Amino acid sequence: MTPRAMKAKYDAPAVRLAVRLVECLADRGRPVGVSEAARAVGTNKNMAYRILATLAREGWVHAEPEGAGYGLTLQPFRAAARVVNRLDLVTAAEGPMRSLRDAIDEYVYLGVLRHDRVLFVRDLRPRAKPVQVAGGVGYDYPLHDNAPGKALLAWGGESLLDRVLRAGLRRTTPRTIADPAALRRHLAETRRRGFATDLEENIPGVRCLAVPVFDRDGAVAGTVGITTLTAFRTVKELTGTLGPAVIETGRLISERLGYAASPDAAPPSRSRRR
Repeated sequence: MTPRAMKAKYDAPAVRLAVRLVECLADRGRPVGVSEAARAVGTNKNMAYRILATLAREGWVHAEPEGAGYGLTLQPFRAAARVVNRLDLVTAAEGPMRSLRDAIDEYVYLGVLRHDRVLFVRDLRPRAKPVQVAGGVGYDYPLHDNAPGKALLAWGGESLLDRVLRAGLRRTTPRTIADPAALRRHLAETRRRGFATDLEENIPGVRCLAVPVFDRDGAVAGTVGITTLTAFRTVKELTGTLGPAVIETGRLISERLGYAASPDAAPPSRSRRR
C-alpha cells in the first residue's frame, strides 16, 4: 500500500474538522457562529453544528447565550498545560538524572502519574553494566508493586490511595504487598524514611528505589528512581548508599521546578491528577 493510500485509509474527516474548529475558535478569540465556523473550516452548517455540539458535551467549547455562537473553554489550555508541565519536568530532570547515572552506573528513570499508574517518561541506561533492565519510556505499571508507583502513592494523597485500593492489589510476585492494611503501613514508613523501595515485588531479582518530585505548588509532579539487580546491590547498599543520592536528585529536580520547602517542612502529600 502506498503512503497516499495509507493516509486515505486511516483518515478521519470528522476528527480533522474538529481540530480545525478548535483552532478557528482559538484564532478568533471571540464567540463564533456556526455559519462563520463552517465557512472557516470548509464544511456545511449541519456538520459544523454537530461537531461543535459534541465538543460542547465534552467540555472543549461552550455555547453562548441566545445563540450568539461558540467559544473555547479552558479545557484545551489545560490539556496543553499538562504537556508543557511534563516537558518542563523532563527538562528539569535531565541534568540531575544524568549526574546520578554517571555517579552510580545504575538504570535511572523518571515517572509520572497517568490513569492511576506510573508512566515512564525518561530513562538513562547504565554505561558499564552488561545486564539491562527491561522496560523503559512509554511503559506503565501499577502503583502498589514497584518503587516509583509507591513513591507516588505515599505522597500522592488519600484519594489516590483509596482509588488504588478499591481497584484491588494484584500480587505480581510472592513479595508483592497485596494487603491494604499492610500497604498503608508500608507507605507510612516510606514517608518517614523519605524514599520508596521495591525489593523484588514487581520482578524477581530486581530491586528499585524512588522518591517523589514536587512542583512549584507543592504537588507531586512525578518520581525519580533507580533500578538494579540483586546480583549487583544488597538491600543495605540500595537504601544506605544509593538512597541518599536518589533523595538528593529528587530535591534538585524539585528545586528546578520551583519547589522551595523549608528545611524542617515535611514533604506535601498530594498529586497532580492525570
